[in-house]
Amino acid sequence: MNGTPCVLFHAVCPPRSGNLYSVTPARLEEHLRSIAARGCRTLTVEESISGNDDRTDQVVITFDDGSRTNFDHAAPLLERYGMTATFFVIAGRIGAGGKMDRPQIADLARRGFSIQSHGLTHIDLSCVDDRTMRDELRESRAILEEITGKPVTHFSAPFGMVDRRLVRAAQDAGYRALWTSDFGVNDGAADRYQLKRILVTKNMTARQLAERMTPTPAALQRLQMQKRLRDVLVRVLGRRSYDRMMMVFFGAYREG
Repeated sequence: MNGTPCVLFHAVCPPRSGNLYSVTPARLEEHLRSIAARGCRTLTVEESISGNDDRTDQVVITFDDGSRTNFDHAAPLLERYGMTATFFVIAGRIGAGGKMDRPQIADLARRGFSIQSHGLTHIDLSCVDDRTMRDELRESRAILEEITGKPVTHFSAPFGMVDRRLVRAAQDAGYRALWTSDFGVNDGAADRYQLKRILVTKNMTARQLAERMTPTPAALQRLQMQKRLRDVLVRVLGRRSYDRMMMVFFGAYREG
């Protein structure tokens, strides 16, 4: 990796629906068009840590949660612009509650997209016992590998919460990398088990995303402070109370 930004999307919803972390199809296309105009090559998460390409004009595109809207809207737009992406799927919710089903996930894998794990049940793994953590890592991986016939070696931590226990458990389970929701760009010195991403929110413009992909030191510090504040609120309020607060103020996903 050499200063490669990773962009994090969630659902792709029609106007007047969705929430803080979703984007409309038109807004997603605006972002993809801007990335294409910059001449950026898109990488899967596997390619981003391969060490075989030191170009700086590249970007990793990811989608968390496995929403069916990723299949219906995101994948066709990505293909229109000749881009690849990685879809982190909640393996225990496949086909339920607006999530992609098994044939759709298998189809994305056949079309060259990367399918990786976002856990089994989407729980905060910093708050579970060792057995639950192990099951979340191993069972989700087994399910997705059975569907796609391809290795699952990357894990997107639910809610972006990564601690030392999760790092050790992920390594023991055979994962090569952990992806957080911490803001930043991953360079050659990045810790593979603390990889950073750029979270796209509902009203973020293509210009704002471009600025985050090449952040100034001041912008980097401000966004990292926002993430630390969020983590403190989660610890003080608890995950459920924090989620309720976000739903009240922003209509935001519980998933992340």
